[in-house]
Amino acid sequence: MITCADDLLELMNWKEAGKKKPVQKQLFINLSPEEKTVYDVLGSKDMVHADELLHLCNMTSSQLASTLLMMEMQGLVKALPGKFYRLD
Repeated sequence: MITCADDLLELMNWKEAGKKKPVQKQLFINLSPEEKTVYDVLGSKDMVHADELLHLCNMTSSQLASTLLMMEMQGLVKALPGKFYRLD
């Protein structure tokens, strides 16, 4: 029987098991030349639109897309709404 919101969360297994441990970032990041270029551009600004990144990094759109995806999977870059990116 559900009597409060906590009962529903528990029933649906939506309750978090525990607090997540913080993950320490790597001190020395091994980047490819393309990733270093994107990293440097993103480091110089708070957030950058994908079109501006394309212009500043001097890459093809497919090169930039694959580089950004790899950097997202490594936890270096965060994609924001509206095709904006920032360092994570």
